[in-house]
Amino acid sequence: MNIGIIGNGVVGNAIYQNLKDKVKNIFIYDINPDKSRCSYQAAINSDIIFVCLPTPMLNKTGGVCDLSYINDFFNQLPKDLKGLFVIKSTVPIGTTQNLANKRNELRIIHNPEFLTERNAIADFKNLHQYIIGGALQHALILKNFYVNYFEDCECILVTSDESEAIKYFRNSYLGLKVAYFNLIYDACEKLGMNFDTVRRCVVLDQRIGESHSFVPGVDGDRGFGGTCFPKDLNALLCFFQAHDLNSSLLLSVWEYNMSIRKLVNW
Repeated sequence: MNIGIIGNGVVGNAIYQNLKDKVKNIFIYDINPDKSRCSYQAAINSDIIFVCLPTPMLNKTGGVCDLSYINDFFNQLPKDLKGLFVIKSTVPIGTTQNLANKRNELRIIHNPEFLTERNAIADFKNLHQYIIGGALQHALILKNFYVNYFEDCECILVTSDESEAIKYFRNSYLGLKVAYFNLIYDACEKLGMNFDTVRRCVVLDQRIGESHSFVPGVDGDRGFGGTCFPKDLNALLCFFQAHDLNSSLLLSVWEYNMSIRKLVNW
C-alpha cells in the first residue's frame, strides 16, 4: 500500500514519523521544496492520501477560517485518481461533504486530528481512537488501515459533518476551560486568595481535571493562543452566527481572551 501526505507541517510530519517504519511506501509532499520528500504526483497517486493543509483565520482579531489551501488543492486534482483522500485539516462543518459533492469522481472523507503542537508525534503514537467521517464504503477503507497498523485501535464512523463538528466542539470547549480558569485567576487576585491553592482543589474533581487549568499557560501568557484554539473557536462562532444559533458564550470567551492575551501567535 502506498500512503501519500500533502503538507509537511505539524500534522503531516506527525503522521509521517509514525508511519515511516510501518508502511513501505510513504510519500510526503509540501509546497516548500525543502520539506518535500517526493514529487506531487507520487503523493496524489497513492492509495490513501492524508491532506494536512493549513486553515488559518483570515483576520488575527477573529473571523472565518481561510479554506483557500484546501479548495485550491481539490480544485486542481485530476479526475482519474483512485486513492482515498483523507482531510486531516480542521475545516468548517459541511466542507468535506461540499467537496465530495463537487468532486464526486473522487473519494473524500474527513478524519480530524487531536494533537498538541508541542507533542504532536507522541500524541499521534498514543492515540487509540479515530473518528472517521464520510460515506461508509470510504470510511471503512481508512478504518481497515488503522486497525491493521495500530494496536488497540477503536474507529468511530460518523458523517463528515459530525466529524468536523466534533473537532470544533472539542477544541472550543478546551478554549472555554482556559478562559474559565483565567476568570478564577482574576477573582483570586482581586480577593486576595491563592490561585494555585484554589486551582489545585478545584481540579481534584475528576469531572473537571487538571488540563488547561494553569494560569499563565505553557506559553507563559494568559488565555489561549497557538494555531488551533483561536481559529477553531472563531470558526465555530462564525458557524453559529451564520446558522442563527446562540453564539453569545463563544463571543464573550473570545472577547475576554483578547482582553487578557498579550501574545498574538496565531
